[in-house]
Amino acid sequence: MDELAGNIDDDRKYTLELLEYLGVTDVLGSNHGIRLYRSIKKRIPTFLNLPELRYEKFMGYERAGIKFHPHGLNWAHGWTAIHGDSVPLSNVAGQTALNAARRLGLSVVCGHTHRLGLSAHSEAHNGRLGRVLYGLEVGNMVDLKSSGMAYTRGSANWQTGFAVAYVTGRKVQVIPVPMDKDGSFIFEGKQYGKRA
Repeated sequence: MDELAGNIDDDRKYTLELLEYLGVTDVLGSNHGIRLYRSIKKRIPTFLNLPELRYEKFMGYERAGIKFHPHGLNWAHGWTAIHGDSVPLSNVAGQTALNAARRLGLSVVCGHTHRLGLSAHSEAHNGRLGRVLYGLEVGNMVDLKSSGMAYTRGSANWQTGFAVAYVTGRKVQVIPVPMDKDGSFIFEGKQYGKRA
């Protein structure tokens, strides 16, 4: 199996170094993190009882001061973050997150779809605005030509980019930031990456 090729210990160490460098304090559960456990469950299920093989323990999150949230994280007033693998997918950017928001009754930021988009749903009655929900999908930064993306055969309805959130008290402002094919982008009026 391809996911077991290479050196998993080196990959884990590199991942932790990167998370610590970025100052990551929280990690969400995802289909990526459970691949190892699906393999163990299928081949040697008794190993799943070992505390060392709990995903967060295996990854060393506790030592790094990182909290693991297997089912999502309510991170700001009225907002939750989920990976996105636990909800039905839409091929329209922002709709997977918005559909999840409508189910959960909270605005949702999610990954998993590799799409970049922001969608909204509002409710009003008798001229009064009620609940407004947002769904934000955070895009991706993968190289479709890489060996890890071979399963896509070079085609995918994915958008390259990332998202930024500003939180002030109970006010939350989210912004999707698209990236050009060369990796450049504009954020807060400043261009990053290659010049046009």
